[in-house]
Amino acid sequence: MPLDLNAANPFQLQALPGIGKKLAFRIVEDRAKNGRYSALGNLLRVKGITPKKLAAIRMYVVVKP
Repeated sequence: MPLDLNAANPFQLQALPGIGKKLAFRIVEDRAKNGRYSALGNLLRVKGITPKKLAAIRMYVVVKP
């Protein structure tokens, strides 16, 4: 089952390919500061998330409203 980016905690995010501890915490911090993600592409606003990294995790994550 894909991981909801709007509900995942840093420990769950670390299970994704290429997402380490620092990046997982950056994702959670970005979500807290800028609001929920409305699309997977919103992850690109997080420092360290590149288009290549987003493509690698795309099949493992979803954005639920």
